[in-house]
Amino acid sequence: MSELRLNTDGHIIKLGADNDVTLTHVHNTGLLLNSTMQLQFNDASQNINAPSATVLDINATDEIELNATAVDLNGTLDVSGTSQFNSAMVLAGTTPTLTIGDAGAEDAKIVFDGNAQDFHIGLDDTDDSIKIGLGSALGT
Repeated sequence: MSELRLNTDGHIIKLGADNDVTLTHVHNTGLLLNSTMQLQFNDASQNINAPSATVLDINATDEIELNATAVDLNGTLDVSGTSQFNSAMVLAGTTPTLTIGDAGAEDAKIVFDGNAQDFHIGLDDTDDSIKIGLGSALGT
């Protein structure tokens, strides 16, 4: 026989010298990895784990790639770092709002990256005015 069968719901596989890692079959649900243990890929820096009952972490050293026709995100999206959108972006809903800035002392702007010349529109915080001009920096 070339397969291992555990033919009862709730079977537990215990791993480690002191059985500290368990993998449990949950009826009609799937597999449960105990506590805050993690599935590791390649090394410890690339893993999936649940550090609490409400958080799931997918960690990678460099990049996490999602390949699908669509990705549906329900909830708040917090992106830190540079973001790039390679197609159209639509703000939909009954009151769509795009906010640039966080009410701090800052020069908030939109830059139109042209072939030979850039243009900008933005708030110059030094005199609280709207500026439209050439270049990517306010005041140029």
